[in-house]
Amino acid sequence: MVWSPLAGGLLSGKYGREQQAEAGSRRVAFDFPPVDKERAWDAIDAMRPIAQARGTSVAQVALAWLLHQPQVTSVIVGAKRPEQLADNIGATGLTLGADELARIDEASRLPPSIPAGCSSARASTGAGSWTKRAAEPRRQARGLPPAVPTSGAAMDRQSRRIFLKVSGAAALTPAGLHAAAPAAPAHGHDAARSAAPGAQRAGSYLFFSAVEAAFVEPAVDRLIPPDALGPGAREAGVPEFMDLQLAGAWGAGERLYRSGPWAAGTPSQGYQLPFTPAELFRNALRGVAMDLQRAGKDFAGMAGPEQDAYLTGLQNGVQDLEGVPARVFFESLLAMTVEGYFCDPAYGGNKGMAAWAMIGFPGAYGNYYEVVDRHGVAFNVPPRSLAQDAAGHVQPLPVARPAAGPGQRKGSR
Repeated sequence: MVWSPLAGGLLSGKYGREQQAEAGSRRVAFDFPPVDKERAWDAIDAMRPIAQARGTSVAQVALAWLLHQPQVTSVIVGAKRPEQLADNIGATGLTLGADELARIDEASRLPPSIPAGCSSARASTGAGSWTKRAAEPRRQARGLPPAVPTSGAAMDRQSRRIFLKVSGAAALTPAGLHAAAPAAPAHGHDAARSAAPGAQRAGSYLFFSAVEAAFVEPAVDRLIPPDALGPGAREAGVPEFMDLQLAGAWGAGERLYRSGPWAAGTPSQGYQLPFTPAELFRNALRGVAMDLQRAGKDFAGMAGPEQDAYLTGLQNGVQDLEGVPARVFFESLLAMTVEGYFCDPAYGGNKGMAAWAMIGFPGAYGNYYEVVDRHGVAFNVPPRSLAQDAAGHVQPLPVARPAAGPGQRKGSR
């Protein structure tokens, strides 16, 4: 259900790049909610010809486009006058054609800004993955210099197949735990892969066994590989983030409804399995180990494309991993990789706040007193952690231990 579907009247047709709304219009008096105006103008430019050709309003086209989206069940309109309400209701009878929908889709498309894919082949230049190239527009918008060449020729040199997608339907959102400070491995994908499995934190994982770490460490480094834009997931501490989450209260499912029934749900219903996050990973990783053993393969020893192919098999697979569907495990692994890469370093991942620096995110500053009256000036500052002291050191948060054993079932809270 969409709130403010016309963005406070911005998409009503009364506004445009060179068009001022009449006095008394909502956004003239109160410019809210905040939106990307350039993208809004692009969308209006795409919708206005459609509205003119159909003899209707831009507002009706905007609402009709929303109602065509499969994830939208309804919209909450905020008409001030009866004629506006009547016009809004008229959108329910407006059916847009495929070409019209595609034009609006293209004009309003959001640029990707977090990892949503990875590469299956890396150019000899070592240029960054598609995931990190997606952060480049945000760096430029913040006035930061380009991290890598972004010309069309440079992009054309990359041979890439985007095959990993953040779906999140079955992924569970971790709560924060505490950080560890392992020594960073050698930079670069080949160096990371050539290191002995588990060498980054040998003997210091709280949840992962050596066998489990031997799969998780190279797997997350394929989901977010190291490149010129920033570190890979392994170097950024994603395995440590996962380990701490799974070893603590979140991994034990302390805030999950645990009383069943455990019927198969639809994708829109989210996670429906009886396992806690720790149980899900433990069972699935055991299933992965058995699967690799039967095939006579060692995941850490595979070449990058072969690792990608195996992960793709999990993403699209229907095989059972000790009671956990392969697809559910992959979605959870990918979601936790993204969370660990961009989390506050107090929770164990995002070592050195390199991921925040890559996208130009300042982190958690306590006040902006000295810049509050500097309007239109980019806030380009080093990232800051929630748990950073005056000397710049990040203080780890304490591990949130489960109140009961991970195997104990709990009811609703």
